Formats: sequence, structure tokens, C-alpha cells
Amino acid sequence: MNNENNIKNIVFDMGGVLVGLNARRCIDAFVALGAQEIATYVEEHRTEDLFLDIELGHITTHDFCDEVRRRTRCEADDEQIVAAWSELTTVIPDEKLAMLRSLNQHYRMFLLSNTNEMHWLKHERDFLRDGHQVDDYFEHVFLSYEMQMKKPDAEIFEAVLSQAGIKAEETLFIDDSLENCQSAERLGIHTLHETTGHDWMKFLGGYVATIGMFDGVHRGHQYLLRQVVAEARQRNLRSMAITFAVPPRQVITGEQLPVLTLYDEKSGPILDTGIDEVCYEPFNRETARLTARQYMEQVLKKQYNVCCLVLGYDNRFGCDRTTTFDDYVAYGKELGITVLHVDECPDVKVSSSAIRRLVSEGRVDEAATLLGRPYTLFGTVVEGWQEGRNIGFPTANLRVDSDKLPPKGGVYAARVDGKMGMLNIGHRPTYNGKQQTIELHIFDFSGNIYGERLGVELLWRVRDERKFPSPEALRQQLIADREAIKKQLS
Repeated sequence: MNNENNIKNIVFDMGGVLVGLNARRCIDAFVALGAQEIATYVEEHRTEDLFLDIELGHITTHDFCDEVRRRTRCEADDEQIVAAWSELTTVIPDEKLAMLRSLNQHYRMFLLSNTNEMHWLKHERDFLRDGHQVDDYFEHVFLSYEMQMKKPDAEIFEAVLSQAGIKAEETLFIDDSLENCQSAERLGIHTLHETTGHDWMKFLGGYVATIGMFDGVHRGHQYLLRQVVAEARQRNLRSMAITFAVPPRQVITGEQLPVLTLYDEKSGPILDTGIDEVCYEPFNRETARLTARQYMEQVLKKQYNVCCLVLGYDNRFGCDRTTTFDDYVAYGKELGITVLHVDECPDVKVSSSAIRRLVSEGRVDEAATLLGRPYTLFGTVVEGWQEGRNIGFPTANLRVDSDKLPPKGGVYAARVDGKMGMLNIGHRPTYNGKQQTIELHIFDFSGNIYGERLGVELLWRVRDERKFPSPEALRQQLIADREAIKKQLS
């Protein structure tokens, strides 16, 4: 964490910060016990009446269960009612526990939660996982039911400062309630209003990140991304890939560059490597004018709180193209960013430009070897010419984004949603076509898929497109193509 405010102490809330809240699951659990009245109450007023009493420690767990039975006439025992009420909160994820242990080495750590004995006992078991103790995470735990006061009352914050012996101006309070944060701020406590359940991890621990276009997310990219994931786990931090919706070179030169992976295709394969977050950084002319140091300071540090930057063997950024890796390291030391270098993938020599060349030549099977998966065309099924249907080969006419790199024209063995087929890219010369079309025939399929978006994997190129003397001659060739593809698969 950036210590601009001289933070020495961190006070965590529990619900919404360390654990998730799931009222629907809790309601369903009470309904299953026949306690529908309490289920409705949980949804609308769970911090009033008996729920407030249990949160403030005014009644015992057994008294709470008795009151639930009295109000609903259900016959559930204490254990069943406690289990239903405990469904309100999720378990604490391992990544958060690891982060808390890491922060404990640098800050005085405290927990302040509006909670009850039932929920605390549940989450105390979370902290005790894998042989750890609560004091591996927190110096002291402040719970509303034990203190008989609750947030946002100022008294509870004053009690925490007094009992912990800490100063407001040296303390950061993290809570998902804006009202609670505002109450703490009135005492001079710094606050972080948590909105996602993970904001605090980004703010306090930062990210291990890498940056690049990652066009294709090929095996070389995958190797780099996995190194980022491994480094993040070692540091008990989250991992991030920072990428771009359009190639930076396109912004700089104005040249339209077809890509292997479109904006909405890239996140899936990146996340498949184990990366926690994918961030699409808008690259514009202002960004293009930033030096490497300016980019590291303004974007990586201030915007994304990157504390460790992992770069591939040929990764470069910034308008000052003479900048070296040693310069990145030096800038990082000034900014609090550790800069690491990853060698080229040891298994295969691969580049996006090499894959583009293979795709452009129709060598999609070779491209798949470098990608680690088949080259895929994504497109929406639109109305076509219906000529294939007339000869017994109905096709889905695909409208593919013009920014996507098209393979060389011809017939390809294809797969969509696990079903085999063949795809033709060309101009329909047998019918004297003028415009290029991309037409998919799915074997043994007769459904209506107009308007659907399909991802079509290209497995290998079967042949060139050519003009036939008649539709019947084309039909016979298509039969031969289909049988050849099926035979190769068998």
C-alpha cells in the first residue's frame, strides 16, 4: 500500500468485505424449515427487532431460536435455525485469508463487525483453516454482540481507538457501508468504501500484472500469463493482464490491422491461464505520447496499483522506444514497482505475426499448434442466398467482424459447439457471385439458427474454392468433401 497517509493500522469490516452476503440463500433456508415469516423478515428488516437484539448481544442464541419458533410455529431445533441464519454469509476465500496474513506482517490489523455469535463462530472456523489462529490475521477482534454497540454509532469507533491504543489519523477503516465510513471519517479515521468485495485487495496489496496486446493469446502469451499467476500467488496478491481493445500501432499509424482475437474474444483464453482480472486500457493519442516512466506512474501505479510488473522477452511500451529493460527496472524502483523479466516460451517459438501469416495462407492446422487451440471465426448467422439448401447442403451464412483476420479462401473442416461441418470462404463462383461470403454447413443438422452468434473452429483446409460447370457438379464435390472430412476424423 502507498503510505502517503502514514497508515499504520487497518480495521476491517467482515460482511461485504471479507465475506459475501446472500440473503436469498438465507431466506430459502428459513422457508425450508417452515419459517416463512422469518424469511420475509430477513429480506426486509434483518437488523431490527430480534435480529438487532442478537446483533447487540441482548439475547442469547437459544433465546433467538425460541423466538423464531414462537413467531413461526416451526418445529426446527436450535441447530437447524442456526444453520439457516448462518446461510446469510459465505465462507472467507483462501485468497483473502492469505492477503490478510501478508498484511499482518506490515500493519496492526483489527476486525470490527456488526455481527452475532452464530455468524462469528462460523467465520472463526474460516480463520482457523489449515492450522492458523485468529491472531495470525488480527491483533484484536471487535464484535458488536460482545461490545453491545454497533456501527455507525460513533461510540463503537471511539471504543476501538481507545482499546486498541491507536490514532485515528494513522488508521484505515474498510467497510461496505458508506454510512459507517462517514461516521468513522468524522473522527479523523481514513476510510475505504468497499463496493465489490475485492477493492481493498487492489488498494492495499496491489497487483502483479503484465501488459500487451496479446493478439491470439497464443502459447507464448499463455506461458507469460502463467508466470504472472505464479508470481502473484507467491506474493499473496491478485494477478492482472492489461491489454487493449485495438492495436496501439493502429492508433499511432492509422493503419487498419486485422486481428486474431477480437475485443470480446480475448478475455476467455486469458482468464483460462488463471489470471484474476483482465483490464482493457483505452489506448489513444494521449496515451501514445506517454514515455515509459509516465505510463508506469500514471497508468500502472496510480490507476491499477501495480506493485510487480512482469514483462515478456520482447515486451516494450512508451513513446521513447530506446528504453531498455534496465530503464524499466530503474523507473520501477522510483515508483515502488518491482519489474521482472520472463524468457521466451521454452516449448515453442511463436509470435502473433507468424500465426497471422499461417492463417492468411490457410494453414490453420499449423496456426492451431502455435495458438494452443483451433483458430476460431465468430459470426452472426444472417440470411443467405439459399443455394446450398437447393442442392441438399443447407448453409448458415456468417457475418464476421471486418476487424477479424480472414483465412485464405477455400473449404475448411470445421467444428461448432462440438458438431462437425465444413465452411467455405469465397465468392460462390459456380453461381457467379461477386461478394465474399462465409458459409457453414453443419453435418446432420437441421435446426433454425438465424440470428445466433456462433464460434466456428477451423481444423484444416480441405481445398481451394473453384467454379463448377453446374450445381449438380458442385453437389457431388460437396459430398466428396464431407466424406473426406469424416474419414479423416474416424
